[in-house]
Amino acid sequence: MTENPIKVNVNIPGGAIDKATADLMLKAFGGSAEEAGGLVGDVIGVLRDQVSAFRFNNRRRIANRTRARLIEQGISTEDALPLPNREIGPVLEGISDVDQPALSDLWSGLIASALNPNTNLTADRSFTGTINLLSEVDALVFTLLINSKKMLSLVEEYAPKTSPSIQSFDDRWHEKTATVSNEGRKKLFDRIQPACLYFNNALDQISPEQLSASLDNLIRLGVVTYGPDKATASRLAAFSTSISRERPEHIIGRILEELQKPGKLRDRWKEYPIERATGRLPKFNIHATDWGERLAAACMIELPKEIQDTIVT
Repeated sequence: MTENPIKVNVNIPGGAIDKATADLMLKAFGGSAEEAGGLVGDVIGVLRDQVSAFRFNNRRRIANRTRARLIEQGISTEDALPLPNREIGPVLEGISDVDQPALSDLWSGLIASALNPNTNLTADRSFTGTINLLSEVDALVFTLLINSKKMLSLVEEYAPKTSPSIQSFDDRWHEKTATVSNEGRKKLFDRIQPACLYFNNALDQISPEQLSASLDNLIRLGVVTYGPDKATASRLAAFSTSISRERPEHIIGRILEELQKPGKLRDRWKEYPIERATGRLPKFNIHATDWGERLAAACMIELPKEIQDTIVT
């Protein structure tokens, strides 16, 4: 095969951002341009083939995003910690072939967490190994799931400020808003619409077949499981309270009925893992496992700031 050298223009808006990013990556990877995948050398050199150009651009883009996330946290390049030698290879290999946004965000968040001296997180193989096994759709579904929980938490804080009649926010929030004034309901509805668009536009990119395959992979990796968050614990608590008021001869029947419910609920959750309606936030019938929550925290999954601002301002 004939090699056709490709000249790569690495100048991007922002002037010195390339050098700053290169400095950060040199710091992260122990000061070795060679170990950093030739990041600095590639900036001024010629890449020999299309694959090299592709991988270089992916590293540069994720490095830029990592640096931006560190700046958001008030961490300078000088303050950033280098990655341990054992983590350099997996990280470089992982980011080199990632050119899609959801996966790129997971990688940049993980690297920023590992470089931040104020966290105790590292980019160890438990994290990098899991991300390497995710597709772009997996990363998008996982991000939307985590952000839906964050969104509901924000609205739960905001709703009582809109109207004292609303004490909580769940999938029945539309019915609850019927008890408040038209003005209060309109304010809440207006503020929730940008979030509805954010979630539904993202979900529109995913076909039912892709969603099914993605959930199978996320469940296999132990990142998510079926059922609304803490659904089982809530149901058991409600059952234990209600059964205490039953007559003894009815208790066995109630127990048998309760034992059948998980199977029926699971069938429904598998058929409708995400329930959607126009103008409403999607209801996720899946939730992150403890491992999924740790992964989300390490990758710094956050709602877009513009979505947060619509609720908290």
